[in-house]
Amino acid sequence: MKRLLVAVAAALAVLVVAPIASATGHVTAISINCDAATFTYSLFSDTRQTVAEEKVVVNGATFATKTFTFVESGTDVIPLSISGDADVTASVSWTVVGGPSTG
Repeated sequence: MKRLLVAVAAALAVLVVAPIASATGHVTAISINCDAATFTYSLFSDTRQTVAEEKVVVNGATFATKTFTFVESGTDVIPLSISGDADVTASVSWTVVGGPSTG
């Protein structure tokens, strides 16, 4: 499984978008602001489910973990409610069901 990390250490007043492409052509983007961490997936298998394991850490503590399943593309949101300065890390790993491990 491929592990992707996006770290944001800021007041989170500015939207951060970090698109990440894999060697197999899959694209994952994670954006973080004070209200949410948004995970966007594209160019995955159009015939098989992909299972993404998402994680958000705020100030060193796990804030949320979530399993999100999609085919080909999808967007998932983990709501946040942050005011002031915070260190936020969002990560995701994925596997294509019934296929080789591509994430």
